[in-house]
Amino acid sequence: MYTKKEFNEQLKTLYTYYKEPIDQLAERSGLSRPTVTKFLEGNALRSYNQDKLIEAVLKMNEEAQAKRKSLQERGKRIIQLELALVARNNTGNMNLSHKNSGEQ
Repeated sequence: MYTKKEFNEQLKTLYTYYKEPIDQLAERSGLSRPTVTKFLEGNALRSYNQDKLIEAVLKMNEEAQAKRKSLQERGKRIIQLELALVARNNTGNMNLSHKNSGEQ
């Protein structure tokens, strides 16, 4: 289980990925917005409600991190493809310039 400090880091991460996570947490946990708000403010909840919300926070963070990683990998692949196209075009242009200089 997480210490309070570690879980506060998870909440900080949650707010990094989600501007207003209350609705998503309420939907995922099946709990009301007031209960979620109490949780986010650090108020005491029934342990089973707290467990539901902790699980939802962790799951949302995992999903957001996986999505971010996927986007970063896709971005890298796109850059690699663009660099390959530029290199190919530059090679083609060099061949054309050699042909053109020989024709003059």
